[in-house]
Amino acid sequence: IFDWQKYGTSGGLSAYAFGTTSCNVGTEVLTWSANTNLHPVISATIYRLKDGVLEQVGINWLKHGFSTLNQNLCGTCQPTHGTTLGIMCSDPYTASLNGSQNSLGPRTDVNAYDGYFPYPPTLNSAGGILGGRIQAPNDMIDPALNVGARYFVEAQYVHAEDTAKIGNGDNNVSYREIKFNAGSAPWSPSFIGSTVRETSVIQDWPSIDPTVTLSEVSFPQDGSIFVASKVIQDSPTSWRYVYTVYNRDSDRGVRAIGVPVAAGVNVTARTFHDISYHSGERYSSADWV
Repeated sequence: IFDWQKYGTSGGLSAYAFGTTSCNVGTEVLTWSANTNLHPVISATIYRLKDGVLEQVGINWLKHGFSTLNQNLCGTCQPTHGTTLGIMCSDPYTASLNGSQNSLGPRTDVNAYDGYFPYPPTLNSAGGILGGRIQAPNDMIDPALNVGARYFVEAQYVHAEDTAKIGNGDNNVSYREIKFNAGSAPWSPSFIGSTVRETSVIQDWPSIDPTVTLSEVSFPQDGSIFVASKVIQDSPTSWRYVYTVYNRDSDRGVRAIGVPVAAGVNVTARTFHDISYHSGERYSSADWV
């Protein structure tokens, strides 16, 4: 994850995109065809870690890959041509490419488990400067309102030749820490440290905070769901329980989470947070009850 682009702010939201580089660290050439559905789609997500809670801030529509450059970031590249990614070759997509609205498509088109999507994909999102790009609520990223918060941007590549269905889906996500600098919306981000490759933010959360417990749930003929939990003692007699659910590559998805409560325990102040799908995405944004 190597550069960023901001596009403006509207309706309390600011739009962003981030540049990503893919690496073929396998032993087979990867098909990268703009004219079929054998090309990768690239997602991006911003997270906020504040007061012990890890939350999604915003997501994009998927960038549809169209060509490769076969460079040497991964190692000694065995170059091919623009319709494939060679063994040990890398390919950069700048933030301006990943934020180009005419090549963004909805997540609902793509099966994250097997990488399939109908061709041609649905493209050309609506919504002015925000359409299809990462949409971050201003109150969640304003540095003045989020003192002490940490932010991470995460990128994921999904491709039918390199998915959970064939056992290769667990290294297609990487993340990098960012911060939002003082000023006015849209705030300019800057990077902190290097990209943490081949793992998601939630999988590394226990390394950032050892009090976090992480569980992975894998379904037959489907991908993986992760559930992180953290207990925060607010007073001698009360505790706050935080649960974060992350769908990495399950097509089945998640409909609800259930938490068993012992008899005699008084549960108060239940809250729910997620990010809203946008730009005409067909997933429901209704809160879980």
